[in-house]
Amino acid sequence: MFDYAIEGSKAQIALISGEAGLGKSRLISEAKIRASKDMPIDDDHRTYPSFNYSFAVPGVVDFYRQNYGPIYRAFAARDAEGQKALRQHLEQVFSEYNRATDGTTRLSLNFWK
Repeated sequence: MFDYAIEGSKAQIALISGEAGLGKSRLISEAKIRASKDMPIDDDHRTYPSFNYSFAVPGVVDFYRQNYGPIYRAFAARDAEGQKALRQHLEQVFSEYNRATDGTTRLSLNFWK
């Protein structure tokens, strides 16, 4: 995952989610150590308990694409094929971590700003 994130010189976003006690904070700490060897990293990290959306995962991807700067810029920096691949990747990741079972989306997320 990390090698993919530092590929090229463009900023990347990593979604890290999971149950309490699995080592998410440790993973972030290790990633920051490794990243500092290869590139600068912004240390502004935010943890949010849960995001609840009344729509399915594809709508969540659209929401972030329109309203969250790093994802907006990630789409803008890609051609049509790259945008399609990024959308599929985000839908896959958000679907994997979606805790809702009723057609809505509920995600627990950590962000580096």
